Amino acid sequence: MVRFGKFYFGWAKPESQLRYLPELIVCHNEKQAERIRRTLRPDTPVRVVTPHISQLRGRVYAKVTVLPGVDLDQDVDGAGSLRSILQHRQLMWGDRAILIEL
Repeated sequence: MVRFGKFYFGWAKPESQLRYLPELIVCHNEKQAERIRRTLRPDTPVRVVTPHISQLRGRVYAKVTVLPGVDLDQDVDGAGSLRSILQHRQLMWGDRAILIEL
């Protein structure tokens, strides 16, 4: 594919890189979350949370990484299982949504 200015000569416009999509990391507890926050740069578009409904509200994330020790079938403050909440929040991203369970 060849690009001149804003015009693409090829089959289609290239897809956006997945590494630039907003990302969410779900940790087992606040201690683990704080340790991960310290390793990230301040300007990184990655949000690190624990499985509480107050922390899961807000922005919709395309890439969600669930760390070991987090039970995706647990009920989150009566709002449903963590898995269903995360999948429902990713519907906006369609085919680009990624849910990684470590």
